[in-house]
Amino acid sequence: MRESSLFTRKRLYAQSCLLLSIVLLLSSLSGEAFAANTVKVSLTGSVNTVTYGQSVTLNSTVTDSSEGSNSVPVGSITFYDNGSVITGPQTLVPQSPEIIRVVSPPGSVPSGYKQACMIDGRDTGAAPAPDCPVLKWGEYTFWGYSDTDNMGKFNIVQYDGKGNIVNQIADATPSGVRYLYQITLDNVAQTVTFWGQGDLQKVISFSSLKAASSTASLTTPILSVGSHVIQAKYVSDDGQHANNESLEFTVNVPKIAPTVSLTSSMASSVNGERVSFTAGVTSVSDLVPGGEVIFYDGTVEVGRSSVTSAVYSTASLTPGVHKITASYSGDDNFESRTSSPLNYIVNTIAPNLSLTSSSSQVTYGSGVTFTSQVPSINAVPVTGTVTFNDGTTLLGVVNIGADGIAECSAPLLSAGNHTITASYS
Repeated sequence: MRESSLFTRKRLYAQSCLLLSIVLLLSSLSGEAFAANTVKVSLTGSVNTVTYGQSVTLNSTVTDSSEGSNSVPVGSITFYDNGSVITGPQTLVPQSPEIIRVVSPPGSVPSGYKQACMIDGRDTGAAPAPDCPVLKWGEYTFWGYSDTDNMGKFNIVQYDGKGNIVNQIADATPSGVRYLYQITLDNVAQTVTFWGQGDLQKVISFSSLKAASSTASLTTPILSVGSHVIQAKYVSDDGQHANNESLEFTVNVPKIAPTVSLTSSMASSVNGERVSFTAGVTSVSDLVPGGEVIFYDGTVEVGRSSVTSAVYSTASLTPGVHKITASYSGDDNFESRTSSPLNYIVNTIAPNLSLTSSSSQVTYGSGVTFTSQVPSINAVPVTGTVTFNDGTTLLGVVNIGADGIAECSAPLLSAGNHTITASYS
């Protein structure tokens, strides 16, 4: 009884060990069978530099890059701007191969190959075509080249979206096939056929093209001024492809160039009269300029204020022509700019002189005093001289006093009428 029980326990133990080994083996095989395919994530943008207010269209293509695989990646792309999500994930759309016609290759033609496309290649007398049939799949294009030595074969060259050669299928056709004239697709059989001279053809499977891909696009909202480092990150939903991310793509949004205007409160003024100059900083954007405005009279700074109240007011401009400008300092979003010069004229004051005499009639030999007053205008102090004349005879040149008055004591006047005038300098 004891021996039988012991034997039974040993047999159960051996069976359990065998079962564990089988489980471990299956687990290992399962890991190999479901290893995720590697993918390439590309990213392109419609432009590298945009004016503020414009959007950018981003395109990301996810391609199965595993050897011999033809599995279209499924999942989503999330676009990032300087590390922050631009918007929610964009679902990938599977891409199918298509035939297009293109005038010239996107990149260099490998040495020993030549572009030789015919309108109809069924016979050797076919005419050259102005363009060539090309297979396009996602970001990739496939070109069929002939040899430069006219050997009868096709050479299939694969370019990526930037014109780089990523794959070559050399000697891809039987002898005699050259002068490509058409490409056809069989989506059921998953094959592409390159047709050449004499209707000879080369059939290639989709899996040989290494181009199974899906794509996602996004039009960005308005990007702020500055540099934006964009990246696309792929998240797989099919369990067959590994997650991956693209290289970075930079979009620059330069500072906005505003318009600086300058106006005056009056067309011209006289010495001592107050005048105001107003600057305006505007742009077509929805952003509000910050910073300050500096006013110049020629090259001399005469005032400064914030953009929101950019006014320079003064009553101290001297007579003459003044070249007034307003210079905007700029800020994080706007470039600095200067207005066109405003030529502003300040005229001299034309005062009304008064002239009186100490007596309107005197006897010969008596003295007389003439008084002229130059009134102050716009609170400008009156300086200078007053010239007194008896007809054309100079009586005297007198400095104006602080009260604006100049007095001239006439010398002995001859008998008769005298016309006295006073002139302000």
